[in-house]
Amino acid sequence: MKVVVAICDANVLIDYCKADEDLIRELVGFWGIVTVPDIVLHEVLQLSLERAEALGLEIVETPLVLPEARSLSLPDRACLHFVLEKGWACIAKDRRLRNECARNGCPTVWGLEMLLKLVSAEMVTIDRARNAAIRIAADNPLINRATLADFLRQLGGIRMD
Repeated sequence: MKVVVAICDANVLIDYCKADEDLIRELVGFWGIVTVPDIVLHEVLQLSLERAEALGLEIVETPLVLPEARSLSLPDRACLHFVLEKGWACIAKDRRLRNECARNGCPTVWGLEMLLKLVSAEMVTIDRARNAAIRIAADNPLINRATLADFLRQLGGIRMD
């Protein structure tokens, strides 16, 4: 049985594309099926539809009727729709989206947290995850020193047998 996850925040895809695009393929391998609403993909200038599909992402059409969530953007509301309607997990960096998902009892995963999951599943090496996180932090001002330091501490605690 395959698990479906919705990548709900374009920033996660942007970060992964800039740091190590093949991490997206690893993400698909981890979850089985990874979907992205088309409106979210349009925000990711680094990733064409063809390349997204080649990496294994399944692009889904954005519904016309979306949940009301005043603090969320239209793409985030599209993601929230699938999380609520389908029960998919939400990989996001956007705190407002994550809070809305959590308020509705839906599972959420941070972008850097996903790297830890990939390392724990032995799909990505510790060095590769460390390098990707450092590149993400260098390019993304929302990933501050404390967040990166916490990630690196958690990464150092993963035992590889």
